[in-house]
Amino acid sequence: MTTLIPKINFKNGGSTPTGAVNRTINQKSQDYVSVKDFGAIGDNVADDTVAIQAALDAFKGIHIPQGNYKITAPLNLNNNNFIFGEGRGSILTSTHDGAVFQGKAVTPASGTNVRRFSGGGSNFMIYGPGVASTSSIGLDMRGCTMFKWFDVLIQNINTGVFQGGGYSTYYNEYYGVDISTVEFGYYSDSLGNENLVVGGRVNDCTTGTRDADNSHNKYIGLAIEVFTNGHLTTSPACSYITYISSRLENVPTTGTAFNISSDSQDTTIIAPAMIGVSTELSNSGLRLNMLASEWFAIASGTRIKGHFSQVVTQTIAPLAAGAVRQELFTVPNVAVGNSIFFTAPASWPAGLVAGPVINGGTNTVYVQLYNPTVSTITPSSANYIFDIWKH
Repeated sequence: MTTLIPKINFKNGGSTPTGAVNRTINQKSQDYVSVKDFGAIGDNVADDTVAIQAALDAFKGIHIPQGNYKITAPLNLNNNNFIFGEGRGSILTSTHDGAVFQGKAVTPASGTNVRRFSGGGSNFMIYGPGVASTSSIGLDMRGCTMFKWFDVLIQNINTGVFQGGGYSTYYNEYYGVDISTVEFGYYSDSLGNENLVVGGRVNDCTTGTRDADNSHNKYIGLAIEVFTNGHLTTSPACSYITYISSRLENVPTTGTAFNISSDSQDTTIIAPAMIGVSTELSNSGLRLNMLASEWFAIASGTRIKGHFSQVVTQTIAPLAAGAVRQELFTVPNVAVGNSIFFTAPASWPAGLVAGPVINGGTNTVYVQLYNPTVSTITPSSANYIFDIWKH
């Protein structure tokens, strides 16, 4: 096999190949386009919807310079569109009761839209028409897959991010997205699966995150402040929703941090910080696993604040035939209200019965002993294990 190597001729002994293009600054700038090149004004008076849509349709990379751009209809995303601004001085102000950005050709009936792939945006702000505009959405990601959003502020709108709705909405990612003054921060339902939220904040909301009829969404390090429900799962059934290092805080004390419905399965909650909430966990789901400071629950079971396993070496005095005695053990870490389990060693004498284990209070446990035989039983010195569960 012969490898063909292109011949490169250089002019004047220099380093520029013959025929190479020396691109101007203006030409390089056309790798992306400013919405102002399509006629957007950015004064929050002129309607910039048509101009911004034209830019989205003509180019993949779209620049939004600082300004306030009035939007009166949804902006449709195409494959590989990436929108970037100049920080939160690049503002899109929506005046209509609908989406600001949406997957192109999303319709009310699922399954009829054209799916969009691999886009996103960074460093701009969306300001909506108000929470009372019940159809208003900052990022309507229904029908979008593998979109990534960075450092976006969404404010004064009914729903910050909408995923699913019967449209395939997979593998989208949100990093440092802040959502404020909304009914829902992240609203996900049917076919809104495998999406990831990392960092950012949802503030002043009815519900921070809401999942139903979907699976495998993950929320990592998301702060939710001033809410009725922090994280909510509801019917229809959802499964494998994961929350890691959430901070949920209300002042004054109110609301529910985690509200997990009976339709939820295999929910995982790890290391949350719950401050100023009336109810930390309202759980009716199946197989919820929670690991937190002074809170550990397995498969939707009873809350556990801590577990200690203590080995106590002790010689039990002889017990006469037919006798009953409460044997005192000094066991560290025992307190009133703990559950205690007693494990005897292999050398435990035949016939000797250990009855109820009695919590005697601080560091004190009694084990009820009974000798039903006709002879005195003398146990040898041995190691006894006590498992203490704090609830």
